[in-house]
Amino acid sequence: MVAVIYEPREDSKLLLSVVRKVVKPGMRVLDMDTGMGIVAILVAEAGAEVVACDINPEAIEVAKTNAKKAEVEITFLVSDLFNRVDGKFDMIIFNPPYLPKDEREDKESGINTTDNGVISRFLEESKDYLKPDGSILIVVSSLTPTQVYGEVLAQKKVPWETLSVVKIKK
Repeated sequence: MVAVIYEPREDSKLLLSVVRKVVKPGMRVLDMDTGMGIVAILVAEAGAEVVACDINPEAIEVAKTNAKKAEVEITFLVSDLFNRVDGKFDMIIFNPPYLPKDEREDKESGINTTDNGVISRFLEESKDYLKPDGSILIVVSSLTPTQVYGEVLAQKKVPWETLSVVKIKK
């Protein structure tokens, strides 16, 4: 079975628009669930120190190739959320699997569906990896089954849902 790497879609573009405004040189940033690495690359280009992780080893290889092409330095980890992450971060960026699981979907579609409480696990574990003034940027949908509370920095309505980038302070 070939692992699927999530192709950037409306949610990724919305997240990138926020990241461009909030990431500053010198920040230490964790890009959780990096996929193809587009967020990590943008953050590195902004002058931040970046650690990017993904549970999918194939995604990490694609992201490494993309970072090399972009000529940026990024530390990559194969990690199930925080299990291989060390240290504290000024910002953690996460575009998680956020849609309710739909068993009718093709399992290899790459659609961002959630299972096993990944968002809840992330929110619980992330506090141990933030610096005292750190923050989280997380993408959620109006269909996301897990409630995420924070400041909505950007929203976009698409035909089937409303996407939001939420900032959570420690």
